[in-house]
Amino acid sequence: IVLKLKSANPDAVVAVSYFTDAVLMARQMVELGYTPPVFVGTGAGHSNPDFATTMEKNAEGFAVMQGFNTDFTIPGAQEFVEAYKRKVGKLPAGHDAGQGYAAVMVLGDVLSRAKSMQPADLREAFTATDIAQTVAGWGVKFDESGQNIKAQLSVGQWQEGKLLTVWPAGNATSTFEMPMTEWSKR
Repeated sequence: IVLKLKSANPDAVVAVSYFTDAVLMARQMVELGYTPPVFVGTGAGHSNPDFATTMEKNAEGFAVMQGFNTDFTIPGAQEFVEAYKRKVGKLPAGHDAGQGYAAVMVLGDVLSRAKSMQPADLREAFTATDIAQTVAGWGVKFDESGQNIKAQLSVGQWQEGKLLTVWPAGNATSTFEMPMTEWSKR
């Protein structure tokens, strides 16, 4: 795959991968001297803190689509991160914990407003949901089909060994750096 990417020379690479695949691809990119201008990981592999630990300086510049990050400044986010650290003994790995927490908070809100646990009453409570923002950065409002029309991801980027949020601007703790630095200049 990396040789095909190197030959095609795209402006950006977007990849979905688990941790092992993310590391393997990144190592092959280093070995083959291929540095894309922009690399965005959309799976758990690139957002895992072990990606930076394993790749060290070569993790720098990889961007990640994320549903939560431990640097979020959204109200309640840091309280969640601290509570998680107290309970588990480390930072949440990737975005799943923050998204899961936000989802449970939404469910709690819905259940508190439902007239009963009957499907029609639960649906009514869900469709009346209108939350401006959760700790994961997105709001919640369902359209007629049940789609959350306030759902939104953010983008993080590995910078100086940390995954920092670079978009959207209102939640960013850093700016997006591009193009990626060539491996030989790190």
